[in-house]
Amino acid sequence: MARTKHVYKIKVRRHRRKKKKSRFKKGVYKGMKLDSGWELAFVLWCQDNGKTIIRNTQKFPYIYKGRRYNWIPDFLVDGKWVEIKGRENAKTFAKYNHFQHTLTILRRAEILPILKYVETKYGKDFHRLYEK
Repeated sequence: MARTKHVYKIKVRRHRRKKKKSRFKKGVYKGMKLDSGWELAFVLWCQDNGKTIIRNTQKFPYIYKGRRYNWIPDFLVDGKWVEIKGRENAKTFAKYNHFQHTLTILRRAEILPILKYVETKYGKDFHRLYEK
């Protein structure tokens, strides 16, 4: 008896990755791309207090676990480097250690009074100030 070859069609489903919803409120404010509500609050606070704030685009190299990476600190405020930081890990500290300039790091404790100021002045929904 001759064998018949059966050809089976296998349907390959391609799963689309769901866009992960970020816990950060990202957006653009006055042409500056911001990665979080904390950054927006800081920009608003700086503007209200007459500080010159520029979104940084300059890259700085650092090495972590033998590999070379680039890091872009968040802002230049009155000519000084500022980083807004929520969570930190070993890679974050490698960035700080390789940075050759003076860096001000604003963590939760330092940013909370700024958030309180911004929420009082602009309301808790200050994120609405992002450009549409």
